[in-house]
Amino acid sequence: MQPQFFSLPMQSRFSDFDMQGHLNASVYFTYFETARLAYTNVVFGALDWSKKGMVIAHQEMNYKKPIFFTDKISTKIGLLSFGNSTIKVGVQIMKMRREEEVLCAEGSCILVCFDNEKHEVIPTPQEWLDALQAYNENQS
Repeated sequence: MQPQFFSLPMQSRFSDFDMQGHLNASVYFTYFETARLAYTNVVFGALDWSKKGMVIAHQEMNYKKPIFFTDKISTKIGLLSFGNSTIKVGVQIMKMRREEEVLCAEGSCILVCFDNEKHEVIPTPQEWLDALQAYNENQS
C-alpha cells in the first residue's frame, strides 16, 4: 500500500535545539507524536481513548539532515501496513530549502490496538480499517 501522507506544520521552540544549534534528536519523536495524534483525529475522528486506542510497540527514526532554528518544518505521516492487531505508520520530517522540501528524518511506528478498559490487545477494529482505507482513497 502506497502511503498517502498527512502533513502537519511544526512549531519549534528555542528549547528544542542543542548547543550546536541542531534540533535535538529527542524532539523528532515529539514531532512524530504530534503528527500521529493529528493524523488519527483526521482519519478516525474523535476517539474515546479511555475505551480503546493504540499503544506504541516499536518506533524508529533515521536522521538524514540537520534542522536548524530558522528552518520551516513539517511532519508527514501515513499508513504503511496493518495486521490483525497492529497499524504501522511511516513518518517524514521535512524542512523547506529554496521552495523545495528536504527530507531530514524518516521513521516508522508500530501501534498495537488496545482495549483500555480490559487492558488487553484487541484486533484492529473494522471501522478503523475502513477509515484508513477511505482516507487513502480520498487522498489519491
